Amino acid sequence: DQIPQYDYDLRRMSRQLRGIWDSFFRGQIIIFMMVAVVYFIVLSALGVRYSIALAVLTGLAIFVPYVGLWTTAIVLVLVTFFQPYNYFGLLPWQYSALVLGTALVLNFIFDNYITPRFLGRTLDIHPAAVLVAALLMASLLGLIGIFLAAPVVATIKLLGLYVFRKMFDLDPWPGPEKETTRVEYPWK
Repeated sequence: DQIPQYDYDLRRMSRQLRGIWDSFFRGQIIIFMMVAVVYFIVLSALGVRYSIALAVLTGLAIFVPYVGLWTTAIVLVLVTFFQPYNYFGLLPWQYSALVLGTALVLNFIFDNYITPRFLGRTLDIHPAAVLVAALLMASLLGLIGIFLAAPVVATIKLLGLYVFRKMFDLDPWPGPEKETTRVEYPWK
């Protein structure tokens, strides 16, 4: 039932893996809140109707990579195109283009700078590794792969270091066990 030599290793590995996945899900919730707040502020400043609902929709859309972005973009264009008036006195298609352009810039910033760095710090992996893993996982598992790329890379890193250290008769846990990494907010 138990392997005496590896009992401590299995327990510690379990705690480490739980910490990785807990940090990932906690980080996703924080990113959702950041996206929703930023979109609410920006859409309100642009005078878009239903800005709260659209901000929450955009925050939820980050959980579904690419498809979520397109869905949000289509909804934003439709809402702004059929909005009876706007602050800038633009034609409906011009106003829609302005809001869509702003949303695409915000998505670019979140997808390429904030999210990879935030998850990289939280999971202790390099942000470039998160982006490369997302591309690889997208080709292997599609949308689900993109969503799970960061914690899978952190898990593979943990398992790889453990196996490497065991193969060379090194202590697999060289230092004392640390508490789980607290979430670092990107603005710190």
